[in-house]
Amino acid sequence: MRMNRLLVIAAAGYGKSRAVPRWLPPSGSSVPIVQEDVHDLTDNQVAAFASRLRSADSGIPHVLTSRVPLPSEILDALGSDLVERGPADLALSPHDVATVLRGDYGVTDPAAAVRVHEITCGWPRLVHFAADVLARDPAADVLAAMVAPDAPAARWLRREVVTSLPPHLADTLARMQVLGPLTGGLWDALAPQVCAHPPPDGLSWLVRVGLVVPTVRARLATSADQQVVPVVAPVLAEPPPAELGPDVWTRAADWYAAHDYPFAAARARVMAHDVEAAITLMAREGTRMVAHGDAAAIVALADRRPDLFVSTGARGTLGEALHATGQTDRAHAAYRPVVAAAEATTWDARTARRLAILANSEGELTQALGILDRVPRDRVGDDVEAAIWHTVRANLTSLIGYPDDARAEAERALEIAAHRHDPFGLAHAHQAMAKISTGVRKETHLTKAAAAARASGDVFDLARILGNQGFALLAGARYGEAVPVCRDALAAADLARRTGAQSVAALHNLAEALARVGEVEEARWQLQRAVARCRADIPGQVGIGMLGLGDLHRDLGQREQARAAYEAAIVAARGSRERQVLVQALAGLARVLLAADLEAARSAVREALAAGQGSERVPAQIADGWVQLTAGDPDGATEAAARAITQARADAAVDLLADALELAGAAHAALGHIPEAHACYDQAWSIWRDGGAGPSADRLDVLRFRLPGADATARSLAREAAARLRHRGRFMAGRSMPTSTPAGSSYVSWVVSACGSTGPRCPCRPGAPGRPAPSSSCSRPGADGRSAVVSSARRSGPTTTPPAPVTGSRCCSRPSEASSIRAGPPHRIT
Repeated sequence: MRMNRLLVIAAAGYGKSRAVPRWLPPSGSSVPIVQEDVHDLTDNQVAAFASRLRSADSGIPHVLTSRVPLPSEILDALGSDLVERGPADLALSPHDVATVLRGDYGVTDPAAAVRVHEITCGWPRLVHFAADVLARDPAADVLAAMVAPDAPAARWLRREVVTSLPPHLADTLARMQVLGPLTGGLWDALAPQVCAHPPPDGLSWLVRVGLVVPTVRARLATSADQQVVPVVAPVLAEPPPAELGPDVWTRAADWYAAHDYPFAAARARVMAHDVEAAITLMAREGTRMVAHGDAAAIVALADRRPDLFVSTGARGTLGEALHATGQTDRAHAAYRPVVAAAEATTWDARTARRLAILANSEGELTQALGILDRVPRDRVGDDVEAAIWHTVRANLTSLIGYPDDARAEAERALEIAAHRHDPFGLAHAHQAMAKISTGVRKETHLTKAAAAARASGDVFDLARILGNQGFALLAGARYGEAVPVCRDALAAADLARRTGAQSVAALHNLAEALARVGEVEEARWQLQRAVARCRADIPGQVGIGMLGLGDLHRDLGQREQARAAYEAAIVAARGSRERQVLVQALAGLARVLLAADLEAARSAVREALAAGQGSERVPAQIADGWVQLTAGDPDGATEAAARAITQARADAAVDLLADALELAGAAHAALGHIPEAHACYDQAWSIWRDGGAGPSADRLDVLRFRLPGADATARSLAREAAARLRHRGRFMAGRSMPTSTPAGSSYVSWVVSACGSTGPRCPCRPGAPGRPAPSSSCSRPGADGRSAVVSSARRSGPTTTPPAPVTGSRCCSRPSEASSIRAGPPHRIT
């Protein structure tokens, strides 16, 4: 977006000056008037500058940058068409941070980039300080090193940032930040108690300059949570401010409880020394706390204050939090007194539901159903807990194979939740209804479930819901829509479960969507994150990440790397008995081996076809077709393509349908059936174009032109497509379509080759040689700072489209939470 009146406000080090050019009118327009550091102007200079603005030609762009919000005189002079940009527009994304660490500092650990982004919130100058720490000591505690009193980052923050705060605001923020999530309402309620002279609109001021930023939960749910940038918080607390008194903590607890922040309310009760009230909250609101993403905080509190988790109700909350964070053994231990109490008295819906979910996650479906049935039907009730009990039972009966029972339970859950008008219960109930639905009805229930989860702040369930929505979008080849959904699914999974397969599933889904729209460098990084996380937390599932990397390497023409990744995926899948990963890795390996070892490719295809069942066989069928085509049997390739097309259509797997259509087009071309080849390519092109897969559509444009009889329009489209592919850093070579097809002729497959790649660049300092010192003129990358490559239109993965959404990921072998995921282009895992 271009504008004539642009105001950029952010604290020092956000890269304001570096970012301005991307918002200016294109070259050839009027030369802009740029006034930087307006915050340094005196009152007289402000008045003079405002006068000049009023008399200036409205057609001339004016750009102002400032570290603080501007005086009203200047704002009035800028007029009503003023556009403001701020910290949210300047902060680096996690992938941008990874590019800085790798390109400028040689730090390649994906987890390090994520950690740096967490503690800096993408503040560019602070990212460089953190990167410098890691470059000198990769094992360092980055936050501790940055906030040490004599650390360069701490000194810079005190000199350039803290000193710019209005009087009393630094002290107010230093004391308020210990409360928990900050909101405007909490600030207005407590700031007068915390500070004798609180600055008006203090929190809004801090948000505008970037010292306080929205939390991840605020972006995902309908909440207004804010947090101090973690690196800034300790600096503000030096010297330590006066501690808050019990009366302030009590008022904070009351505010949090009234505004649906149950864990923050319980923590505030503890700080106010009201232990009994805290224990009561823990017991009563535990499920909502976990749903809000506070499971890890609950576990940490229990480790510090075990006395808070002695009651049966609080133990139940602790067990649920431990299970949510992947600590199954500890969850069993926490639940033992809960089970004993239930056996001694009676089972209630909440206790049964919690224990059933735990048993289900360990594959004990029948046992889980039996636990639920320990609650007599007449004692289940009709509250929100009853609605959740019915959704769990719907999930179990569906998995076991009782569809009629599953439908009845889901409908009862929806009836209860709708009667209660409770978004938390509605989120669960609509998930259950989606599980027993198909097509548009299923998509509708998922949409309603996501809306209800956002409204209730339930990021735990939102992760599953968005994961299923992302899968459906990818299966429908709707990649442009899938990218933001998959990003939110990953954010929710990370917030709700810091470890485990759900985050890995979300990483794979996002990687495929990114690769399809041409952001292959970020896709590669997301897959590297997935592999690293699997190795750390669930090593048995590392094959799925290696499979995704194999596909990416194959798309880029890196055959040896692709072969190594596929072979590693095959070994891992055999060990973990992940049949779908095995089938897809074998199919991908076969396609890599086409040119080098056709017999080995045949062997891999045979094994893939033998291992796959039902729709899992589609990628193997596609690979079989390419093997036959390469071997000079276009008739056999045509038959393989027809089988794959039939199965893909039956599964509503639009993406795999496009892959199979491309194979069919190639086979028809080899047979000399040019009209049929055109028809297949046209259909595949339409799928990629409509779904936002620009690189794949561009490749099909080039393919269609290389068919005999292509006209001038096809030539023009192919030339433009080839230019776009070159601009992305890749070109296609080595394809020659025969004009005639004598018996035994072979089809020369596409080779995607690198073309003049210069490697990744630092998004803060594009093109800068060496490793620059931390600079305040950092900004997010522009279009010229990103490297994008074409993603193959061919998929090597089975198309097992699930009949309904599920509640997790197979990566951690939790059948109750087995989620259909898509793992890196071009394959999908159920």
